Amino acid sequence: MKATSKTFGPPDGNRIRIALASVALLLMALAVLNVVAFGSISQSLLAATLFGCGAILLATVARHTRELERIATTDALTLRPNRLAFIAALRNVRGEPSAIVLVDVTHFKTINNALGHEAADAVLLALCERIESAAPSARIMARVGGDEFALLHLGPQAEEQAWVAAQRVLSSLAEPLRLAGERLRVGVTIGLAAGVDTPEASLLKNADIALQAAKANGRGQIHAFHDGMRTTGRLRERLREDLRDAVERGELHLVFQPIVDLGDRRTRGFEALLRWTHPAFGSISPAEFVPLAEETGLIVPIGRWVVEQALRQARLWPDDIFVAVNMSARQLGDVMLPDVVGESLLRHGIRPSRLEFEITEGVLIENDAEALTLLHRLRDLGCRFSLDDFGTGYASLSYLRRFPFSKLKIDQFFLRGGSDEDVAIIRTVCELADRLALEIVAEGVETEENRKVVLMAGGRLGQGYLFDRPLSADASLERLARERQQPERPAGRTPEPPPVAQGS
Repeated sequence: MKATSKTFGPPDGNRIRIALASVALLLMALAVLNVVAFGSISQSLLAATLFGCGAILLATVARHTRELERIATTDALTLRPNRLAFIAALRNVRGEPSAIVLVDVTHFKTINNALGHEAADAVLLALCERIESAAPSARIMARVGGDEFALLHLGPQAEEQAWVAAQRVLSSLAEPLRLAGERLRVGVTIGLAAGVDTPEASLLKNADIALQAAKANGRGQIHAFHDGMRTTGRLRERLREDLRDAVERGELHLVFQPIVDLGDRRTRGFEALLRWTHPAFGSISPAEFVPLAEETGLIVPIGRWVVEQALRQARLWPDDIFVAVNMSARQLGDVMLPDVVGESLLRHGIRPSRLEFEITEGVLIENDAEALTLLHRLRDLGCRFSLDDFGTGYASLSYLRRFPFSKLKIDQFFLRGGSDEDVAIIRTVCELADRLALEIVAEGVETEENRKVVLMAGGRLGQGYLFDRPLSADASLERLARERQQPERPAGRTPEPPPVAQGS
């Protein structure tokens, strides 16, 4: 069947209003012509009636038009201006200094999936009120995206007022939100752009570039746009393209951070960490290139390569040393991953229980159903799983029940805090893990005091700069060789693990 093109006119609502307005004007015109042509009393009464009907019709059309414009420019949830209204306000700026503040809710999708749509809506409403209170000088505050708000400041002090508002927004969220009697900490990341007589599209784009830069730098920050960020944007595109061939060019490699027994300090395993050495730009931070790999889908083939390389190295270690690799959200949708892993285990003669996958709660929330199926397939091979950054997400306990985890990794945030509350949390997590027959791995162990805190709380394993930095493949072998030459230290309060059966 031959396709035909069709030109669409105004939406039906606009057509009706145009038609009504046309009829109204026609009636009023007829009324005027009637008076001019005939001039009699009866004809004048008819003219007045026609004119009145036309006027009523015009007033009705105008009222409905205003109501439709209000609906079209108002966010249905917050009842504040929406993106259309914000852009219209920007277009009305003429030669006046202006500044935009973009506020993005951190991990809002995670909140939405974990707590439900009603709770997520309540979060947005509460945030809306906090942002408004923090920015009384803003000309307009609008919800410009699902999890994004914007402020517009005008006048000679626009940029200064925008900075003050951004700082107040961050400060206001130091106090948790209260939802149905519960306390919930919500973070935001902020981008800011200012200019004089800058086209509205450019100013908004500049604020968004600043927001993306703030996100890339760790979230929970304020970044103001500067011209160098355009270069950063171009660099990001260059890295995105170069990453496609990085594996083939041999630019990617793994380093291995020891995971040690906190009692005798001997190595029990390594976490494999991905690194990229770019031929032109040198070492690229994983915080920069891993999100690019996620966005492009390259994380799937790169993830398979990581597993292969990690097992290739683990083959050279003693049989009782495990290797842990990180699993991303996109990898949980890779239905071929269990087959790839199985083939690699056989090829290198590695017991499946020596391979562990580390997964964060956020990754699980984004891929709940797919994740459950894929993890069970990997578990059937004999692989093990760690729940990474435990205690920083929204649904930890439910995941311990539903997913086949064998370890919990306590986020380094709790060790760095060092308060009595943080220590109590560590102790509680260790007690929970003990009841569920799960091992504990403490991340970020950097001091002897950190080690003792986790050890006394009941944790057995840890990793951090107290023990070693991430090591090259050769350095990992050297570390293990040194340990094998040394007599084992007394385990202290931590018993030695039972011997692991040899063989593949």
